[in-house]
Amino acid sequence: MITAHRQGSCVVAVFTRDVAETKAGRATDAGKAAGFPLTFAAEPEE
Repeated sequence: MITAHRQGSCVVAVFTRDVAETKAGRATDAGKAAGFPLTFAAEPEE
């Protein structure tokens, strides 16, 4: 978590593309519903 604060982002988990996009969307929606400025994104692994 400190990596996200220091670098602006970090890897949370690795999933297939479809699963990652679904989880990222649901997590972002849950954070916004709770009033947090938290966002998740699905990106290809490097």
